[in-house]
Amino acid sequence: MKHGLIYSMAAAAALLLAGCSKNTEEGVAGYGRITLDCETDIALATRAQTVTVPATSDMSVSITGADYQKSWSSMAKYEAESPLLKEGDYTVVIGYGQPNQEGVERPYYTGSAPATVVARQTVPVSVTVRIANSLTTIEATEQFRKYFPKAEFTLGTASGNSFRFASDATGSGILPLGELVYVKVGTSLTVSGSAHRQSQTGVDEGPAVEFQEQTLQTTEEKTCHRFRFDAPDAGSATLDILIDDTVVETIAFPIELNDEA
Repeated sequence: MKHGLIYSMAAAAALLLAGCSKNTEEGVAGYGRITLDCETDIALATRAQTVTVPATSDMSVSITGADYQKSWSSMAKYEAESPLLKEGDYTVVIGYGQPNQEGVERPYYTGSAPATVVARQTVPVSVTVRIANSLTTIEATEQFRKYFPKAEFTLGTASGNSFRFASDATGSGILPLGELVYVKVGTSLTVSGSAHRQSQTGVDEGPAVEFQEQTLQTTEEKTCHRFRFDAPDAGSATLDILIDDTVVETIAFPIELNDEA
């Protein structure tokens, strides 16, 4: 009886294990996984700039199929879950930031790739993400800084955002000249400002000069839009509007001196 009991228990255990193994197989039948590899393309249209590059682990993931849609706020969370997906075709989108956000260090990256899930397999998918918003900045040449040692400018966007630049950017919320600002694609930009010329004594502030508002009608994707102030000589000032390294417009400002400034 003792041997019979042992054999009966062993047989029951074998049947139980067989049942568990069968259920596990049924649970993954027709399902597979996707493992992701992300590459970041930081190149702008024609000009190399020092741009903000997010960590791959911080990028969001979205997977969409015929009857499936799910998003993860970070690649790290997607990898931790490693979801089972029904075999079939999917689209994988990896991104960082939002297309409408604007500001310093506010890039928007996005990229997508097709994926076909195969049952009981882990399918590698490579996605390249690229900068998908625009950049802008205000600059001043050495010649301009020589004749106008103190200057402040305001850059506005059609979204209602405003950014202040200054030659001596020491206050809170004031950007140094040349700082990159990320803006929406297809938005308009305005630039205005004021400056003080050299004083006669070299100690006091010189006469004030106003630079009337100028407009760039629309921004382009993956492109740096530069507003460069220059002073060809002591009695003039100009604004060059550049798309990357190409000057597309030059505006001459009439210099009206305010002797009471």
